[in-house]
Amino acid sequence: MAIEYSLELNGSDAERISDLLAHAAEGAAGRFLGAGAVLASGVLTAVSASAPLPFPDPVEQELGVKPAVHVLFRFDKDLDATEQRTDMVRLVSAVLKETQGDVVLTFEGEIVWLLRKGGQLVISDRDGFWTPEATALLPQPHERATLPTL
Repeated sequence: MAIEYSLELNGSDAERISDLLAHAAEGAAGRFLGAGAVLASGVLTAVSASAPLPFPDPVEQELGVKPAVHVLFRFDKDLDATEQRTDMVRLVSAVLKETQGDVVLTFEGEIVWLLRKGGQLVISDRDGFWTPEATALLPQPHERATLPTL
């Protein structure tokens, strides 16, 4: 089973986000649109325009964020998850710094780890993900709070 995180954002387009990630990535070969690119840590990163779902979108329903761009982060289960998470958070931080819209980072489409809505950045207070090292990569200011499960 793959370990997947999704970054959903509005206020931008897939081409711009792909270019932004390509600029921020270290050790990635190729662009992130379509099939994506694999970072040196092993995390596959792919950008696409959000497509309508055949059911109500939980990100839109529960969080009020209508995604325009979807970024997939798929971890290689045979490689170091900590390094892959660091690369992912570094790329998410680049998106946060260079865009203005709402942003949601989820694990397996259910656990919300990060939410920026209306310019306010909130990270989940759940244990295990936001280590001091990962938190240090985020732009300031941000707060910790309980975020919903989708």
